[in-house]
Amino acid sequence: MNFYEAFAFCIWDEARLPTPEEWDYAATGGDEHRAYPWGQTPVPDETNADFAVYDCLADGDPTCAPTDIVHVGSRPLGIGRWGQLDLAGSMAEWNFGWEPYYGPDSHTGTSPIQKGSWQSRAAFLAAYTHNITYSTFRTNTWGVRCARAVR
Repeated sequence: MNFYEAFAFCIWDEARLPTPEEWDYAATGGDEHRAYPWGQTPVPDETNADFAVYDCLADGDPTCAPTDIVHVGSRPLGIGRWGQLDLAGSMAEWNFGWEPYYGPDSHTGTSPIQKGSWQSRAAFLAAYTHNITYSTFRTNTWGVRCARAVR
């Protein structure tokens, strides 16, 4: 999904994209400053996908394929402090942030993509942010997590 689809989906869902700071607060457990959503312990090695979906390990086949994209919540050992699932691995997630981009189209900017995806190595499960230029480009490694105000 591209940025515009993620933005529109959250509006449709009566929510919004989280800011990078909100997303990071949730992923690190707030004042606990966790290295990973589940705590300080990294995944044991590059062959254990019990905490997160990464390195194309979800379907048991070592090659990367869409079958490595699994259902939300399929790795409950990776639960965050406030019950969020899939804060590491699975899909990289769009955030609502903006940095100016002064390229051929000066009306664009970049938005942060948080964490690694199902294709990423284990090293990208912790505190990974990458700025992507707003575009209509889609990939099967980018998804969305919407934010809501606590009521």
